[in-house]
Amino acid sequence: MLAGEGLRHYGNPELIQLAISEWAKDIESGLAHRGRYCRVRDAITMTARCSHDAAEDAIRDGRAYNADFFARELKFRVVEMCDQLQRIADANEIENPTAAVTALKTVAQLAGLDAPIKVDVQHTGGPSPQDQLRSMLECLDDRDRSDLERILGNLEIARAAGKLALALPDGRAVEEGLPS
Repeated sequence: MLAGEGLRHYGNPELIQLAISEWAKDIESGLAHRGRYCRVRDAITMTARCSHDAAEDAIRDGRAYNADFFARELKFRVVEMCDQLQRIADANEIENPTAAVTALKTVAQLAGLDAPIKVDVQHTGGPSPQDQLRSMLECLDDRDRSDLERILGNLEIARAAGKLALALPDGRAVEEGLPS
C-alpha cells in the first residue's frame, strides 16, 4: 500500500505504516471518532512495543504524509471527476436536462468557475434616485408631509439615543454609529 522509501522523509517508515494502518482499522471498526487517537496510539504501542511518544510521532508523521499525498493527488482527482461529470451531463442532456445542469454546476464548482459575478449597477439616464425621491415627496399633501417629518424626527431621536439598530443580511443586529 505505501512505499517505505517515501515515508523516510516523514520519520520511521515502519511506525508510520503501522499508524496509518491502525487508523484505517479503527475507522473501519465503526467506533466513534471520539477516542480514536488514544486507541490508535495504544495499538501502535502494543504492536510495535514502543513508547507513547514514538506512537504519537508516528501518528503525526502519518498525518503529514497523508496530507502531502492528498495535496499531490487532488488536482488529478478533480480532473477525473470533471471528466466523469461531463460524461453524465452529455448522457442526460436530452432526456434529463436537470441532471445535466446539476453535473455541469458541479464541474463549475470543482473548477472554481462558480465565483459570484460582481454586478456594477450604475444609473444611466432618467431621473436620479434623489430626483425620484423629491418627486415622490412633492406628491404628499401638507398633512402627509407633516406625518413624515414627525416619523423621521422620531427615528433620528431613537438613533441618537442608541435605540435604533441596523439588521445585517445574516440577521445580526448592529448598533448604528462608530465604536468608541
